[in-house]
Amino acid sequence: SRPLYIAAPPFQRFNSPSEQTPTVTKSKVHESGKCEKKTLVLRDRDLCGTNEERTRPGAVSDLACCSIPADIPEAKPHSYLDAIRSGLEDGSSYAYDEQLCPYAAAGMCQFGDRCLYLHGQVCEICGLQVLHPFDPEQRKAHEKMCMASFEHDMENAFAFQASQDKVCSICMEVVYDKPSASERRFGILSNCNHTYCLSCIRQWRGVKQFENPIIKSCPECRVVSEFVIPSVYWVEDQTKKNELIEAFKQGVGRKACKYFEQGKGTCPFGGKCLYLHAYPDGRRAEPEKPRK
Repeated sequence: SRPLYIAAPPFQRFNSPSEQTPTVTKSKVHESGKCEKKTLVLRDRDLCGTNEERTRPGAVSDLACCSIPADIPEAKPHSYLDAIRSGLEDGSSYAYDEQLCPYAAAGMCQFGDRCLYLHGQVCEICGLQVLHPFDPEQRKAHEKMCMASFEHDMENAFAFQASQDKVCSICMEVVYDKPSASERRFGILSNCNHTYCLSCIRQWRGVKQFENPIIKSCPECRVVSEFVIPSVYWVEDQTKKNELIEAFKQGVGRKACKYFEQGKGTCPFGGKCLYLHAYPDGRRAEPEKPRK
């Protein structure tokens, strides 16, 4: 006898509650031929719905819970003044009424009397609203700094006025009238007050067919000067010249000598050289007797 086969019932797959497809309800947006425009507003997902709605199994999707009700008005953009005022709280430890307004100090504040900051008093030197009416130390410090800057600018103006008509004694041209900006510089000799442009006096002192005392001397008075100081202004006063010489020595003393080459070469000026004689490890070289 043949064995009996019993047909198995058809297999049915049961979805778990978490795998069930949620029912999609058509809104007005899904209807054919009707597309309603809405303003896109970004919100925090954690703020959408209550805790019960987020934790229950049949909760709607995040997109549905983040829909914007029609009765909520659109948020208006804040102005700069509103943005500042929105961050203020009563009892704040920062005193805005004691802080000088940077816009008023620069020349113009668009908020005027509505500004949260303090508008300073006008400085008589610079003409800006930078003086604090309740801080005498700040007023004193600014007036001192402003006066020093004003005096420096006045000195430069007087120096420019005294230099604009100076004529080089070699090329016989007005130094400030030269075509190139790099040529509008003076070569100040350390021991005399004759006027030369920097390029002419350097060319004079670079001649090789004369002896050293001749090329280092002034072409007019023959007074020997050890070095020439480049300057954009003509300096004749001895006190100013000494300050210029000292500043020139300090600036040149930080540059490595091209002849010494960090110990690889020898400098013909020896200990009289104004440039830095140092080895790669930073050690200073002992001054040598100059050959020139």
